[in-house]
Amino acid sequence: MKPNPSMDRRSFLRRVGLVAAATGLPPQFLLKPSIANAGALDAQATFLLLSVSSDGDPLNANLPGSYVPDAMNNPLLPATEVSVGSQRWLAGSPWADASLDRFRSRTCFFHHVCHTAAHTEMAAVLGLHGAIASSNGRGFEQLPSMIAQENAAALGTLQQEPIALGPERLTFGSRPLPSIRPQEVAALFLGSPASGQAASLESLAELRDAAINNLYRREDFGAPQRAFLDRYAQSRNTARDIGLQIRAALTGLAAPGSDDANGPRDQILTALALFRLRLTPVVSIKVPFGGDNHDDDGLAREAEQTTAGAAHLAFLDEQLHSGPDPLAAKVTFANLNTFGRSLYNSPDGRAHNGDHHVMMISGPAVRGCVVGGVQRQNGDFSALPINSITGAGGEVDADIEVGDTMAAAGHTLAAACGVPEVRRVERIRAGFAVFDATL
Repeated sequence: MKPNPSMDRRSFLRRVGLVAAATGLPPQFLLKPSIANAGALDAQATFLLLSVSSDGDPLNANLPGSYVPDAMNNPLLPATEVSVGSQRWLAGSPWADASLDRFRSRTCFFHHVCHTAAHTEMAAVLGLHGAIASSNGRGFEQLPSMIAQENAAALGTLQQEPIALGPERLTFGSRPLPSIRPQEVAALFLGSPASGQAASLESLAELRDAAINNLYRREDFGAPQRAFLDRYAQSRNTARDIGLQIRAALTGLAAPGSDDANGPRDQILTALALFRLRLTPVVSIKVPFGGDNHDDDGLAREAEQTTAGAAHLAFLDEQLHSGPDPLAAKVTFANLNTFGRSLYNSPDGRAHNGDHHVMMISGPAVRGCVVGGVQRQNGDFSALPINSITGAGGEVDADIEVGDTMAAAGHTLAAACGVPEVRRVERIRAGFAVFDATL
């Protein structure tokens, strides 16, 4: 298929996304079959779903590794033993729910610093405070955009740029990216032929046949292209099932105008639909875990949002493992806040804490584990230095200094997403990945 000059950008995205979902072929191949000569897609690369929050949620206060003597964990979330990999840890009670057993088994809870305690520093945190080089080496990049740039070709996505479904803004090559709300995505893709649109999710089987027939008619469609198609094209029945699965996800969004419209559940469903459509390697969302809770009587709002946030992650895990074409082997999830929150003397609200945050990295290449930990420092708690082989926190045998733990978390996330080590080292100019955190 070729771009139609009369199409606007969103109509073009819709058309290419539908054909990619129908055929199972990457948009890059559909637009330019000659890429078949460049080799196969990389099975190690995964899509990235990143929850971003400039609120500085108190997520760090109630996760495995944060329950230590003198720490102020939420009294409304009783300390409960949870299994993370082969070990048992104390964590807030929502994380012990059975619905999260599978999620914990493939999640690394990475304790690190953020180097800031200001809400306005979200962009700097996403860029690991200047540690990430741009693709040409002459500037800086944000972590989600760097991973998107490195994985777009391997995943065969239509664009390199991430798509922001949540309210937090991302940049790509220093250029601000627009946000699109889940309800807008649903309105774009839930059209039908009767509405004048070229194809609908109910007719992906027919669209598959037409698209493959059109490819065979192209003059530049030779033996390498036929071999590529034979390897990656999916069956007519699979196309139909995937169309129904995407439609079910988008029709499952909250009622327009309701309190839940465009909320975390809508963002999760829409992100997975965008991955199935192969439109982007990275989608950002926002799952709240207590927000900016300076004034939070008895930490009640923190407890409520932590419970709800854990339930959203259980819902994500369920969605990743369901349907005729599960995405569990193709998607990595992580979170990143501007900073964490105080773990000391905060019964009615928590202060900003730039010295401790926890990044959850969850996916098919992740080992269930806790990396690093916390220590008393400067009247609060700080992340510990880390042993890069075992992931243990503490001074003994630690080769990742506290100041480099944030860059190490970024390296480990990129490794979990399948970014090759040589590219990670070139792009992230500080720290290194924790070996034991990934498979």
